[in-house]
Amino acid sequence: MVDTNVAVVANRKASEPLACAASCAKALADIAAGGLLVIDAAGLIFSEYRRHLVFAGQPGAGDAFFKWLCDNRWNPKRVAQVELEDDPARPGEFSALQQHGVTVEFVCGESLFL
Repeated sequence: MVDTNVAVVANRKASEPLACAASCAKALADIAAGGLLVIDAAGLIFSEYRRHLVFAGQPGAGDAFFKWLCDNRWNPKRVAQVELEDDPARPGEFSALQQHGVTVEFVCGESLFL
Protein backbone atom coordinates (compact mmCIF):
# COMPACT_ATOMS: atom_id res chain seq x y z
CA MET A 1 0.00 0.00 0.00
CA VAL A 2 1.34 3.41 -0.86
CA ASP A 3 0.26 6.57 0.92
CA THR A 4 -1.18 9.14 -1.47
CA ASN A 5 1.40 11.67 -0.33
CA VAL A 6 4.20 9.57 -1.82
CA ALA A 7 2.64 9.92 -5.29
CA VAL A 8 1.86 13.61 -4.73
CA VAL A 9 5.46 14.33 -3.72
CA ALA A 10 6.70 12.32 -6.73
CA ASN A 11 4.69 14.68 -8.96
CA ARG A 12 6.60 17.62 -7.43
CA LYS A 13 3.80 20.12 -7.96
CA ALA A 14 4.66 22.14 -4.86
CA SER A 15 8.04 23.01 -3.44
CA GLU A 16 9.15 19.51 -2.45
CA PRO A 17 12.93 19.09 -2.51
CA LEU A 18 14.11 17.39 -5.68
CA ALA A 19 15.79 14.61 -3.68
CA CYS A 20 12.51 13.72 -1.93
CA ALA A 21 10.56 13.80 -5.17
CA ALA A 22 13.19 11.56 -6.79
CA SER A 23 13.10 9.08 -3.87
CA CYS A 24 9.32 8.88 -4.01
CA ALA A 25 9.35 8.49 -7.80
CA LYS A 26 11.91 5.66 -7.55
CA ALA A 27 9.86 3.85 -4.89
CA LEU A 28 6.77 4.02 -7.14
CA ALA A 29 8.74 2.93 -10.21
CA ASP A 30 10.13 -0.06 -8.30
CA ILE A 31 6.62 -1.21 -7.40
CA ALA A 32 5.40 -0.76 -10.97
CA ALA A 33 8.45 -2.57 -12.35
CA GLY A 34 7.95 -5.74 -10.39
CA GLY A 35 6.35 -5.26 -7.01
CA LEU A 36 2.95 -6.10 -5.66
CA LEU A 37 0.73 -3.22 -4.60
CA VAL A 38 -1.82 -3.80 -1.86
CA ILE A 39 -5.05 -1.77 -1.97
CA ASP A 40 -8.34 -2.10 -0.16
CA ALA A 41 -11.13 -4.07 -1.83
CA ALA A 42 -13.69 -1.36 -1.00
CA GLY A 43 -11.89 1.16 -3.22
CA LEU A 44 -11.15 3.78 -0.55
CA ILE A 45 -7.49 4.05 -1.48
CA PHE A 46 -8.22 4.11 -5.21
CA SER A 47 -10.70 6.96 -4.63
CA GLU A 48 -8.08 8.86 -2.65
CA TYR A 49 -5.56 8.46 -5.49
CA ARG A 50 -8.20 9.60 -7.98
CA ARG A 51 -8.73 12.85 -6.04
CA HIS A 52 -5.03 13.74 -6.23
CA LEU A 53 -3.65 12.09 -9.37
CA VAL A 54 -4.35 12.06 -13.12
CA PHE A 55 -5.69 9.00 -15.00
CA ALA A 56 -3.72 9.94 -18.13
CA GLY A 57 -0.44 9.18 -16.36
CA GLN A 58 0.99 12.64 -16.96
CA PRO A 59 2.70 14.90 -16.21
CA GLY A 60 4.32 13.48 -13.06
CA ALA A 61 5.76 10.23 -11.73
CA GLY A 62 2.87 9.93 -9.27
CA ASP A 63 0.41 10.23 -12.14
CA ALA A 64 2.35 7.54 -14.06
CA PHE A 65 2.03 5.28 -11.01
CA PHE A 66 -1.72 5.90 -10.86
CA LYS A 67 -2.04 4.99 -14.55
CA TRP A 68 -0.11 1.79 -13.83
CA LEU A 69 -2.58 1.03 -11.03
CA CYS A 70 -5.54 1.72 -13.33
CA ASP A 71 -4.06 -0.67 -15.92
CA ASN A 72 -3.29 -3.39 -13.34
CA ARG A 73 -5.99 -2.94 -10.71
CA TRP A 74 -7.67 -6.27 -11.48
CA ASN A 75 -4.45 -8.25 -12.10
CA PRO A 76 -3.87 -10.21 -8.87
CA LYS A 77 -0.22 -10.78 -9.81
CA ARG A 78 0.38 -7.02 -9.60
CA VAL A 79 -2.30 -5.68 -7.24
CA ALA A 80 -3.66 -7.47 -4.17
CA GLN A 81 -6.98 -6.30 -2.82
CA VAL A 82 -7.62 -6.84 0.89
CA GLU A 83 -10.59 -6.24 3.14
CA LEU A 84 -9.89 -3.51 5.68
CA GLU A 85 -11.09 -3.88 9.24
CA ASP A 86 -11.70 -0.98 11.61
CA ASP A 87 -9.23 -0.88 14.47
CA PRO A 88 -11.35 -0.73 17.65
CA ALA A 89 -8.50 0.90 19.57
CA ARG A 90 -8.00 3.68 16.99
CA PRO A 91 -11.24 5.01 15.46
CA GLY A 92 -10.91 5.87 11.77
CA GLU A 93 -7.88 3.61 11.28
CA PHE A 94 -7.63 0.08 9.97
CA SER A 95 -5.99 -3.00 11.46
CA ALA A 96 -5.96 -5.45 8.53
CA LEU A 97 -2.51 -4.45 7.32
CA GLN A 98 -0.82 -5.19 10.61
CA GLN A 99 -2.53 -8.58 10.69
CA HIS A 100 -1.05 -9.44 7.29
CA GLY A 101 2.50 -8.58 8.37
CA VAL A 102 2.71 -5.37 6.34
CA THR A 103 5.58 -3.17 7.45
CA VAL A 104 5.92 0.57 7.08
CA GLU A 105 8.82 2.16 5.26
CA PHE A 106 9.28 5.91 5.00
CA VAL A 107 10.37 7.81 1.91
CA CYS A 108 11.31 11.41 2.74
CA GLY A 109 8.94 11.41 5.68
CA GLU A 110 6.02 9.97 3.69
CA SER A 111 4.82 6.50 4.58
CA LEU A 112 5.16 3.83 1.96
CA PHE A 113 3.63 0.56 3.06
CA LEU A 114 5.35 -2.54 1.72
